[in-house]
Amino acid sequence: MEKTKVLLVDDIEMNLILLEEMLEDLDLHIIKAQSGFEALELASKNKFAMVLLDVQMPDMDGFETAEKLYQIEGNEDLPIIFVTAVNIEEQYVLKGYQFGAVDYIIKPFDPVLLISKVKMFCKLHEQNNLLDLKNQELLKVEKERSHYKIYLEETLKTRTEKLLNLNKTLKDEVLQLKQKAQSSLGRYSILNCFENSYLGMIVLTENGIWLEVNKRFCDLIGNRKENIINTDWNNLIHESSLSEFKVNLNLIIESEQNNYSGNIKLKNVKGDIVNTNFNIQLIKSDNQKTNLIFMTVQSPT
Repeated sequence: MEKTKVLLVDDIEMNLILLEEMLEDLDLHIIKAQSGFEALELASKNKFAMVLLDVQMPDMDGFETAEKLYQIEGNEDLPIIFVTAVNIEEQYVLKGYQFGAVDYIIKPFDPVLLISKVKMFCKLHEQNNLLDLKNQELLKVEKERSHYKIYLEETLKTRTEKLLNLNKTLKDEVLQLKQKAQSSLGRYSILNCFENSYLGMIVLTENGIWLEVNKRFCDLIGNRKENIINTDWNNLIHESSLSEFKVNLNLIIESEQNNYSGNIKLKNVKGDIVNTNFNIQLIKSDNQKTNLIFMTVQSPT
């Protein structure tokens, strides 16, 4: 730990040595100056706890030196004890206080009194330094707390924005899932109706390729779905009905007529005739390239 600095100012070197010896037991960092000019230079480079300043010095006396010491930045509250060998008259004392003196010591020095005064001011200086250090630590803590508060606020703001965005994303995803579920449910309902209808149902292309059939149609002709899908109508419509069926189908495709009903003879898996009533309907595509035929059949009552 750095020792407390005390400045001794006297134009007589012997007086400086004597003062230094008296203060030796206080374990201070003693710095000596033999003129006011030298004292000012040292004070501009060092932080002193106090100054013992001789009043009667050539060129620049103690009063002028004290006045200039207080003009140095950081020395506004520097304790100065004037050292004098003359009797202290009231007017003389008043002048010293006007120039910033906090006390007087008269030569020859009383060691006990000198040590007591110096010790008191040095202790006060150390306490002030400790208080400044504590204040700096408090300011540092407060600054860190302020920065941490700003960090927390920014973090909270960022996380809140992320949560809001995430919440919006989740809502959008839930909405999409609901829409998909409703769409799937709708498709499931349609497919369920198609598959379980009491009518035989077929979806085929304009060229007669069978794309989908339901269970009832398979039962009517005694065949399995996998044997029917992707075959053409020549394998399922009896020769006696095929020409008429094609003519009527072309009429629907090429005219404004949307559907046609009649009788048709189908072939079962053994090639036998299965008499049915039918209805065909054209399902037009938006692009007019992939029109489909929807056909229903049932046994005559």
